[in-house]
Amino acid sequence: PDAKYLFDYGQLPVEQACTYACSGITAYGALKRAGPLAKGDALLIIGAGGVGLSGVRMAERLYGVAPIVCEPDKSKWDMARAAMRKLK
Repeated sequence: PDAKYLFDYGQLPVEQACTYACSGITAYGALKRAGPLAKGDALLIIGAGGVGLSGVRMAERLYGVAPIVCEPDKSKWDMARAAMRKLK
C-alpha cells in the first residue's frame, strides 16, 4: 500500500527478481546473524536449494569467506560447485 515497500529491480527478469525477495532476503538475514567473520573463519551452509545457493553467493561478498556446503542430495552438488566457482 506504500511505495516505501517497493524496490525497483531494474533490468532483471521478473522471474529472477522475485526470488531475491524470498530466498535472497532469508539467506541474507541468516548470514548477517552468523557474522562478523574474518578471512580464515569457516562458514557452514546446510543445503544447496534456493536459500542455500543464495547464501553461497552472498557469503564471499559479505564476509570474504568461501563457505563449506553440506548437501546430501548429489543432484544439487553441481549447482553448489558452480556457485562456488563464481566466487573466485
